Amino acid sequence: MPVGPARPIGRNGSTGVSGHPATCCGQLRQHGTSPAGLHRPVERTGSAHTADQTAIPKSTRRRYTLAPDGPEAVSCPFKGDCTTANPRADMTIQPSRIAEDIDAIASFTATPGAGCSRPTFSPHWAAARDYVIEQAHHAGCVCRTDAAGNVHVRPSGLSWSQPAWLSGSHLDTVPHGGRFDGVVGVVVPLEILRAARDAHRPVPLELVIFAEEEGTTFGLGMLGSRAWCGLVNAQQLAQSCNEAGESYLTAGKPYGVDPDALESQKMNPSRYIGMVEVHVEQGPAMWRAGIPVALVTAVNGRRQYTCTIRGVANHAGSTPMNQRLDALAASAEIIVALEALPSQLSPQTVLTVG
Repeated sequence: MPVGPARPIGRNGSTGVSGHPATCCGQLRQHGTSPAGLHRPVERTGSAHTADQTAIPKSTRRRYTLAPDGPEAVSCPFKGDCTTANPRADMTIQPSRIAEDIDAIASFTATPGAGCSRPTFSPHWAAARDYVIEQAHHAGCVCRTDAAGNVHVRPSGLSWSQPAWLSGSHLDTVPHGGRFDGVVGVVVPLEILRAARDAHRPVPLELVIFAEEEGTTFGLGMLGSRAWCGLVNAQQLAQSCNEAGESYLTAGKPYGVDPDALESQKMNPSRYIGMVEVHVEQGPAMWRAGIPVALVTAVNGRRQYTCTIRGVANHAGSTPMNQRLDALAASAEIIVALEALPSQLSPQTVLTVG
């Protein structure tokens, strides 16, 4: 994600999360099937690839269903006694668990040894998604999938109608991508949920895993979040296809994508206090300045253009220079001119050809 200038956070600063008073726990039932729109298979895999470097070994599947707003409670993060919840308890974040999560998710790749390749709705993407969901279940959370294929996770003591902070990112990657992009934004709120469980502390936090953020699988970035916000419709999703020719709707159906429910499951802003996305810096500025953490103050808008330069092929020895129409030479001149353009606009403007 391209970002603009960032404001440093002091090394000695402190942060905290204030929790709502404990409420009756949500519902987490273990069954053989799941209703439409809710998370279905949870598959834990010990490895992302075998000798052929593509197959993902299968293990025991556990299926969970969630009744979003009923009175019945089967699983409670406070061992069945909600009165033990302490909204002011200290929470201990364990960096080692975050590191283990990053390592585990990085192992789910179609290109082991050559970066992370997890196209949306691919087996390796699904394995990474299911890993996070299983970790969330271990932390006493409940999970659901919206009609756009995004995964939502909340503490079981927090109903889906209560206002909460939203935090998350994505698990899909560009081909041969890095292990931190998107993943950090998912595992940090996951660790907060685990730490809250350990401390018996209720937190108003919802983790979200957005589907198809990068745009390299179906040709349009942020498809899952756009669809959840109502910015793209079912027809547009049907026209967005992967390399195999499958539409977003077809490929995403096993993962909760439901065109008929897009409107009814659209994001309700009244249920959210705000959103925080933790992201690794994708440039050298903070690194070179020795700034460990910063707040993003602007996000670059993006425009993409496809240009075709047509020339005329002719004899390299006998064609005079002033009569040549060389497409490569013209392209080089255009690229050099474009490289000089951003500095004329603003210090934050960037431009890439390629």
